[in-house]
Amino acid sequence: MDFEKQIKRHIHAQQHSFFMITPVGFENIGKEELSKLNIESNVEVGGVEFIGKLEDFYKATLYSRVATRFLMRVKSFKSDSLGPFFKNILSIKWEYYLKNDSTVFFHVTSRGSKLYHQRMLEEKFRDALSEYSNLNSMNLNFETQDSEFEIKNGVTIYLRLEDDRATISIDLSGAPNFKRGYRKFISDAPIRENLASGLLLNFWKNREKPFLDLMCGSGTFTLEAISILKNIPAGGARDFSFMNLSHYKEAMFKHTLKKSDEDIIELKNREFFFSDIVEKHVIGSRRNLVALGEKSIKSAVLDFFEFKPNFKERGFLVLNPPYGKRIQEEPVFYKELYKKLSLDFKGWELLLLLPEAERIKTNFQNKNRVVFENGGIPIQAVSGIIE
Repeated sequence: MDFEKQIKRHIHAQQHSFFMITPVGFENIGKEELSKLNIESNVEVGGVEFIGKLEDFYKATLYSRVATRFLMRVKSFKSDSLGPFFKNILSIKWEYYLKNDSTVFFHVTSRGSKLYHQRMLEEKFRDALSEYSNLNSMNLNFETQDSEFEIKNGVTIYLRLEDDRATISIDLSGAPNFKRGYRKFISDAPIRENLASGLLLNFWKNREKPFLDLMCGSGTFTLEAISILKNIPAGGARDFSFMNLSHYKEAMFKHTLKKSDEDIIELKNREFFFSDIVEKHVIGSRRNLVALGEKSIKSAVLDFFEFKPNFKERGFLVLNPPYGKRIQEEPVFYKELYKKLSLDFKGWELLLLLPEAERIKTNFQNKNRVVFENGGIPIQAVSGIIE
């Protein structure tokens, strides 16, 4: 049997286990996204697991707005000593995943296991994979990857040991999925795109009314809101590391991408407005919107405290103020913020991001709250109708 037929039989024709990593607290949103694609899944802490064929994964990676990363499960086995660990690595048909001359990186974690030294585990993994490549006439290049390295032409293998059980996965994303490919300008301490989308999918229900983003930063909330309305695939403007794998079905992925592009709709009769007190933020946000195909969204360089809403109806207001060290005299700032909301935005639906420790002093109808981390900082998102 030639290699192409082997790949078709053992990979393309089979179902596989995939894991969609999401921000903690956003797992159910990921499950809802997969459900809309007719993909059944199970929620775990930090992500969603699902079983499917490659075409199911291709749809998921294009359409999921909340995903951080996708992994393809390769093998799981008990592992409490190095001998069996080495043999299990050798037993995997690596040519089904890795092309000849691939550059391979490792991401190793261990918790509650007898094999706990991560550097030693990575070296043992590398030794086993080197032996396999020599036995099977493969040429693999090994590199050390730090947590910020963005892979363009390589593949990362994930090894997780937990309670003496090893799980080996292939990273399918490369750069994290929140990097959409269309945000060219990035402000200081921006919110990640998948977090912004997750919050909007959770709290932004009435999407026919005006949408205001009045401390826009990089314009991320506006970009994600427009993408949701237009049905723009979140992964349609970038490359992924699964394209470097031996089982990548280019024709199938391009067909899926073409169908997703055909589902994009135009914005009609929708009121959007974004602003920021910092001019470069507004200019940068305009550039980001142009990259998304939108040139007519209204904007201004404006202090939030000077803005007066003048719309036929109340709508949805997003506020992502600077926090932590970025604000001086925080109590005064927040006091003025709550006063402004009560005076000028009564009846508006608000999504407000604040430090987790900040006590909200604005009255809401239908108040909701979710806590998450952005850049390692605990943040609370509060939503409701301002009274």
